[in-house]
Amino acid sequence: MPANFWDETSGQVRAKEFTAFLGLAEAQAARIAARPEKPDGYALEFPKEFKPEIPLTFDDKDPRLAELRNFAHEQGWDQGTFSKVLQIEAARHIAEHKAMTAAIAARDKALGPNAAARITAAQTWLESVLGKDRGAAVIDRMVLHTDVEALEDLQKAFTTQGAASFNNNGRDRQVPQTEEIPGYDNMSFEQRRAAQWNRANGQNR
Repeated sequence: MPANFWDETSGQVRAKEFTAFLGLAEAQAARIAARPEKPDGYALEFPKEFKPEIPLTFDDKDPRLAELRNFAHEQGWDQGTFSKVLQIEAARHIAEHKAMTAAIAARDKALGPNAAARITAAQTWLESVLGKDRGAAVIDRMVLHTDVEALEDLQKAFTTQGAASFNNNGRDRQVPQTEEIPGYDNMSFEQRRAAQWNRANGQNR
């Protein structure tokens, strides 16, 4: 008999502690008996009472799920415990989604009634510089109105850089209108810059 269950003074088993131990052991044995035969036997499902606020799906090929299944099997989890863990992770995703949605709503409100048009214009320009995929990826990360405004300022700087110089009075020369440059719409970003520079400095007239 383990010492923690034996009372040396009375010479008897500590019934309360021993009974509690047996209860835990039986519960653990029941969980192990209820676990799937193999790790991949755990179903990717939430507890029945859990109703996600947004649609959620599982990718059965996600290696993290395989790792979780292996861990659950090693620990003797039953399906109910496994599903509860999935619920906890889902709740985290839902909270992140809500925070992102709120941030985007605040951004659009700060940008004003033309928010959608401003964001589309910024994305169109950015994709012309970085390419469609990378440009879209940058836009997706812009959750503050200051992000969009900074990109608009950057666009202006890139568009006007090198296209105007200073006269003797220190005042900017007028930036040439891009529609005056033949073939402008079909040029690459670098070609547009060069054409603007040439036009501003009196070349290719």
